[in-house]
Amino acid sequence: MDIHVKNTGQINKDAYVRFELTNTETGEEIPVKTVAIAMLPHSDQWVQIDLPEKLVAGNYLAVAILDAGNQYDLKIAEKEITY
Repeated sequence: MDIHVKNTGQINKDAYVRFELTNTETGEEIPVKTVAIAMLPHSDQWVQIDLPEKLVAGNYLAVAILDAGNQYDLKIAEKEITY
């Protein structure tokens, strides 16, 4: 799964992209690795994550959360996917 991230600010920023994957049929939450990123001002990048190997076929809600620290608002993206 790929997530597009853009730094629209004026400073270099380190952040974490956290992922949540929930089976919408069972409510099961599947752990996905957090990715650390560093971004230059006005730059953008793609963050790629691998889905868990033992993921069961079904419908999921994928959520990506960009966390740049306490001084910044969380940025959240959601996408329904079928695996």
